Amino acid sequence: PKDGDVPTENERLGAKVKVFAGSLQLKNIEVGKLKGDLQQARAQHVVEIYHAKTTNEKLEEELQQLKNQNEKNKQAMMKLVHAVKEQRETLKFVRKEKEMMQRETLHL
Repeated sequence: PKDGDVPTENERLGAKVKVFAGSLQLKNIEVGKLKGDLQQARAQHVVEIYHAKTTNEKLEEELQQLKNQNEKNKQAMMKLVHAVKEQRETLKFVRKEKEMMQRETLHL
């Protein structure tokens, strides 16, 4: 329509459609951006999960190594305890033998 003319119904509807189409384009751009943000967040989440899993696996491995070392230490400690008991028994025996020899020496 020329300046001053009253727009027809079709022209008014056409203008509304253009405004709506422009609005729709902006919404599509926003949706695209949100999709990109979501993909980036998902990728970051995947990286964080992988890092957490890797860290957890390393910690579990270290824990198992510590448990194994602890078991070895327990076994070594038991050997030492056994050796000390044997030495005490040997010492007791030697003392008794010494006493008997001293008594026999006194009686001679």
